[in-house]
Amino acid sequence: MKTYAELGEASAALELCRNFRRKLRRDLNTDLDQETKALSREIRTGGGKTVTEGSGEKSARRRIPAPLTPLVGRASEIQSVNSLVNRCRLVTLSGAGGVGKTRLAIAVADSLAKHFIDDAWFVDLAPLQNGNAVLTTIAGALEIHEETGQPILETIAARLGDREMLIVLDNCEHVAEAVAHALETLLSRAPGLHVLATSRQSIGVSGEFVWPVPSLSTPTPPTIAHDEGRAQSILESDAVRLLLERCRLDPKDYIGKPTELERMASICRRLDGLPLAIELAASRFAVLTFAEIDLKLQFHLDLLKGGSRDLPRHQTLQASIEWSWDLLSEPERRLLAQLCVFQGGCTLEAVEAVANPITDHPITRSPNRDENVLEILTSLVDRSLVVAGGGADGRRFLLLETIKQFAHKKLEESGELEAAFDRHRDYFLAWAQHGWTKMATPGELEWFEKFETEHDNLRSAIAWCYTRGQADHALLLAAALGRFWDTYGHLSEGRRQLETALSHPTPTANPFVRASAHVTAGWMATVQKDATRAVWHYEQVIPYFRESNDHRALSKTFTCLGSAFLIAEEFEAAQAAWEQSIEICRAIGNEFGLAMNLSNLAEMALQRNDAASARTYIGESMDVMRRRPDAIPQTYGQILCALSLTDLRQGRFKDAHANAIEALRLFHDGSLVVHIPTAIEHVAVVQGGLKNWQTAVRLLSASEALSAPLDSPLTPLLDRDRAETFAAARKALGLARFEAAQRSGRTMSLEEAVRCALS
Repeated sequence: MKTYAELGEASAALELCRNFRRKLRRDLNTDLDQETKALSREIRTGGGKTVTEGSGEKSARRRIPAPLTPLVGRASEIQSVNSLVNRCRLVTLSGAGGVGKTRLAIAVADSLAKHFIDDAWFVDLAPLQNGNAVLTTIAGALEIHEETGQPILETIAARLGDREMLIVLDNCEHVAEAVAHALETLLSRAPGLHVLATSRQSIGVSGEFVWPVPSLSTPTPPTIAHDEGRAQSILESDAVRLLLERCRLDPKDYIGKPTELERMASICRRLDGLPLAIELAASRFAVLTFAEIDLKLQFHLDLLKGGSRDLPRHQTLQASIEWSWDLLSEPERRLLAQLCVFQGGCTLEAVEAVANPITDHPITRSPNRDENVLEILTSLVDRSLVVAGGGADGRRFLLLETIKQFAHKKLEESGELEAAFDRHRDYFLAWAQHGWTKMATPGELEWFEKFETEHDNLRSAIAWCYTRGQADHALLLAAALGRFWDTYGHLSEGRRQLETALSHPTPTANPFVRASAHVTAGWMATVQKDATRAVWHYEQVIPYFRESNDHRALSKTFTCLGSAFLIAEEFEAAQAAWEQSIEICRAIGNEFGLAMNLSNLAEMALQRNDAASARTYIGESMDVMRRRPDAIPQTYGQILCALSLTDLRQGRFKDAHANAIEALRLFHDGSLVVHIPTAIEHVAVVQGGLKNWQTAVRLLSASEALSAPLDSPLTPLLDRDRAETFAAARKALGLARFEAAQRSGRTMSLEEAVRCALS
């Protein structure tokens, strides 16, 4: 090998090496030693003294493009794809335009080139207008010349023969059929050939492994104030690192600039972590601030112009998406455009309802539906225009924000925008009303999770109702979501939505729906300690429930009314309201309502420092609940909190702790987010009573931090206990340990706080 190389015959040297390697593998089941591998790499690259200087040997040339800018992130992706290419002979990197398929393929080829005796080669298929020139382009990139009288495919296959090489086929989507035809022959005739393709859709060759290229990691939206690790978390995001690198900014300069960091994070989330989109946005930093870029990106993609002159279809992100659009059939274009109406993804059932005008119930399957929807949707997923992911109810389908903006424009141009949004509204209205029937039943938890998953779609449907002047539809949707908003951590939003719906005339709406919305809005105001507004809501509906003889709804309204009077410290009015509710509950046999009212009387007795009366009321309430194995977790948990507080007032710390823990488990298992901080607070004050000061401070601080984003103030019944616990803990722990415990509690997640309380 050295002799051939010194004579300028690098090709002969490498051929000798290939033959020797085949013999070793065939006869001895072994491979070249490191010295020989190093020599072959040296000859292949023209390094050292083994190739005569100036020989012009082609093997000394770089065959993989050298990027002009550094690759940011992607370390784990390179490792994963490296492993795949070693195991599979055809790996296709798929993904939306601009996700970074080519850059990743180049990085992988660079890292693997030394493992292939005949190097790694790059073939760019982007300039091709059709598949006719695929073979000649591959031959030209591999430095293979056509032979007279022989088909070019046969010539390429013969020249590859027993060579061991990696070929990167870049941008295959628009010539996928021709590429598939070529690879079927080449992979079968050249056993040492490995191919790494990039394409927005699969090539469709047997044995192909399709690997979706993910977007860069983006920072999560901010969740709590004063998050000490927030700045570092943002700066560790690959998307933000790319934005800073392309803007030529030093990350260290932004450690103390939280507002600027959040703007960067918002830009990267808005662009779905797409590298091309981030690079184009960075090109605007010379004339726009991050705040201005973020604002402009809310409305259009035209901001994202620029890019390399030698990649005309990447000069704007919109042009990149247009490239994919042009490759679609008409049914594929129509479905992709209609998918823009969904927010936060959707199920197949929802796609079928919106993509096809139907006459029957939107959540009932119709024989009139186009049976090809699934097939078309599958094609869009395969082409990387729709993202398919797992969800609680099976697969969910999502458009990246950049593609959604493009699809919205196409749907608007087609004149089908209003009809598609109408079908979206009708589907989710029927879906939500079906979920409403499951509230206050054992199945409500499952529906809470469904509502949370579809929350963005439901918000969009309500907004569209107002756009179309259909306030009655908006009220129906808001009423159906009321209990979900109340118990799943959306108090302020839910109250705002309900009060907005109630502020509009709804002459065609069922009066019961409007009355129920008043009660739910009133309860949310009660939880938020807005007694005046809460009482107003309840007083609007009491006459209606009396006239309609709806005793159950009337008793519930009086229960809520009593709670509103309690937070206003109008004790006599509160007791009168609860006694009216108790009277109705006893008459109609509503045991749950009876237990809740007795628990409320116990809380009022505690507020008036009458622990003995509280014990009587809560004891009777618990007797009722123990007779009912089908107790609703929310009701039972609230009663247990009242019992825990009664125990605490009477110095029964062990019982108080056990009841608070049981309440917390019920709220947590039932995902009753609004009530969890209150239960944690009950555990905390009991820990204070037991002189476990550090745990008490951590949990009290956690409960305060967790309740703040919910706009759900903690119970005033524990104000005195909270203050006394903090004061005693500060004295017992000393200022430094006390403040450390506070900081620890304030930064806890919900799950961390629950685990701490239960431990």
